[in-house]
Amino acid sequence: MRDANAKIHVINKNENPGSLSVHMCVLAREDLSVCDKLTYVVLDSLASPARRICALPVKDIAEMASSNVKQVKKSLRVLENMGYITTSTLPDELKFYTLNNPHGTEA
Repeated sequence: MRDANAKIHVINKNENPGSLSVHMCVLAREDLSVCDKLTYVVLDSLASPARRICALPVKDIAEMASSNVKQVKKSLRVLENMGYITTSTLPDELKFYTLNNPHGTEA
């Protein structure tokens, strides 16, 4: 497990000004769990800036979100149902996540 400072560094390393409005939209929601919010922030921080895509194993997302695989899988479903992400699977079973711009916010 990485220490907290390493997590903060990773979460902030790809930050771009446009993603802040989506962060605030997600973080302000009272109907999302802490795990849901951290899962989104991990995906957003590691997504390619241009295409807003992140390919990362669920176990790695769970580690970075200080959670477990079962909770993160649930959070991914919640985020997808709310329109924040789209999950796709490649032929080799690798999943990738596309971050969307729900409710007219700009990522």
